[in-house]
Amino acid sequence: MYEFNGIVENLSKKEEHSLEITNIIKKGSSLKNTEFIIGLVIYTGHDTKLMMNQIKGKRKYSDLENKMYKNIIMIFIFLVLICFLCAGY
Repeated sequence: MYEFNGIVENLSKKEEHSLEITNIIKKGSSLKNTEFIIGLVIYTGHDTKLMMNQIKGKRKYSDLENKMYKNIIMIFIFLVLICFLCAGY
């Protein structure tokens, strides 16, 4: 987020205040040495740099794990075949 321009309207007092990039703190930030703050939530969507970095990547498996999964599937298929053959007699 490199550029932002906005306006906050107070309808009861008919006032407008401008918002700029310097008025925004990002998710996960903390404020210190302040007596009070006034907060406003700005939804920028899932296409922001911060949200896109939070997506977890694809899990990587080692060669041993891949062989183990294939062997387990083969054993399961073999056991199912044996069960069908034995049930047929």
